[in-house]
Amino acid sequence: MRPNRTTPDIRVLHLVPKDLPMKATDNIVDPKLVRTLRATLAARGIRNQDLDDAVADIQVRVLERLRVYPPPQDFAGWTKLCNAIAVAYAADAHRASRRHGRFHLPLVGDADDYAHEEADETAHGDPVDRARLAELLQTHVAESHNPDLAFAILEGVANGATHAELSKELGVSEDAIGHRLAGLRKGFRARLK
Repeated sequence: MRPNRTTPDIRVLHLVPKDLPMKATDNIVDPKLVRTLRATLAARGIRNQDLDDAVADIQVRVLERLRVYPPPQDFAGWTKLCNAIAVAYAADAHRASRRHGRFHLPLVGDADDYAHEEADETAHGDPVDRARLAELLQTHVAESHNPDLAFAILEGVANGATHAELSKELGVSEDAIGHRLAGLRKGFRARLK
């Protein structure tokens, strides 16, 4: 049986301090306070489908706070406390959605509709842009510390050679190839900006 919005969730009753009068916990689930919390959260960008869970999380946070601090004396104090926690909760949720939002993809009807198509010649940009980038890369490599080694590494990577294969062919360590390639990429990105 799922508890309704006006009854405390039994799973969180262990958070209630033992010396807290029952009237104090009644304030947490008061319908007026729950409506106020829902309005505060909705105004701060919490989605409608997440409001019930958010209210429950805030009620748990209030109970956790009451383990350390004394409860408010009147209903206005309860409203102020719960709204302050709701504002902090909404800010945390907003930060989390910005931090993780790019990794949460929505469900799609048919995955085949969103599959990548085979790359064609036009997918790599304009031929003039490709020629300009190739010229810029060639200039960047020519101005590097050891242009012959840099050209050999880039040619090997372009042909699909691994660092181990390039290491044997060029007579340098795999770490040196990795560092050299990373330096070339970093410098080239800086030139593009």
